[in-house]
This record gives sequence, structure tokens and C-alpha cells, in this order.
Amino acid sequence: MNFSTHPAIVLLIASGVLAVACKEEAPPKSEPKSESAAAPESAAPEPTSAPSTNPAAAAAPPNCPGGFHANASPPFCIKVPEGYTAKEPKIISGKVGELPIGGPGTLSVAWTDTDFDSCVKQMEAEAVVNNQKIVERGDLADGGKFIRSRNDLFDYYISVTKAGDLNLSCHATYYTKTTADSVVVDACKSLVVPKG
Repeated sequence: MNFSTHPAIVLLIASGVLAVACKEEAPPKSEPKSESAAAPESAAPEPTSAPSTNPAAAAAPPNCPGGFHANASPPFCIKVPEGYTAKEPKIISGKVGELPIGGPGTLSVAWTDTDFDSCVKQMEAEAVVNNQKIVERGDLADGGKFIRSRNDLFDYYISVTKAGDLNLSCHATYYTKTTADSVVVDACKSLVVPKG
């Protein structure tokens, strides 16, 4: 099954980007989109003739444990599962963006400056679309919240955690009958905001 074209995944992805950002309005059309490519984690960035328009490219990435992807702006670390690749962050506007992570399941981390309680309410609303039933919910060690829900085809995991003046939301989706894809949930659980 190709998850990227499955109608339920397309709907989840289409609603997830805006829902994760806890915004109900579309981003302004006048803002430029970044076309810069991300440098590999282990290589020094290539010199360019013009400065990047991507704010994430200007910040130094945090020090993350081995095997983790370091996102520069906002600073966070996430363990990217084998067979998955962290893509170039998508800056939607100001302090709203998303780090898509490609692979067989669906995995992404988004950020917003919308208040924490509104993000939690959005997460709870999103957890019950497509006939999903909440099977687990709780508090994260860092003060965040998570919900795990399921329908006949897919398992979903959504978490919201604070990162300074922003909130991070991690979304993971996998085909219920394929337990190997649950690595995306483990990836969301690995999300760490560096101290300081």
C-alpha cells in the first residue's frame, strides 16, 4: 500500500499541516518559500553566493545524541527511524513550520507560536477524525501531552510539547496491521528540546 496516496493519509496530511500548526487560516501568499537545500548533518554547509531565506538555515543546530536529527530553528532533536529521511523544513510563516520526515509511514514535527492549550484542544479534535477511537492519552515527562488513536486501518500518535515560546507537535501514522511501522511512534516519543 502506498501511504502517500491513500485517501485517509492524504486527508490526514492535508489537515495535519494546518492542524499541527494550530491555525485555522491559510498562510499568506506573499511570503516566499525556501528553496535552499539542507546540508547533510555530518558535512559542513557549502558556501553560497546569496544568504538563505530559510530561518532554520541561519541558526546553529543543537547538540543531539548520536543517531538523532538536529533541527536548527526551532532547536529540537528527533531520532529518525531507519528507512526514513528528514527533509528540508517548510517554513509556513514567521514562527510556524514543519519538518517532514519521509518513509513508509507518516512522520512529521510542526511548530507554532499558538498557545499550548489551543494546540492541545486541536490535537484532541484531530484524534477522533476518520472514525478514530482514542486508545491512550497522557502526559509527557517534559510537560507535554499525547494522544494515541486508531481506526480499522491506521494507528495515529500526536503529541504537543513546549519549546521555549513555541509548541512542537509530532504526528505519526502507520498501517495498523504493520507493527514494524510503529517505529514512527517511537520517533515521536524520542523528540527532545535541548535545555538552554
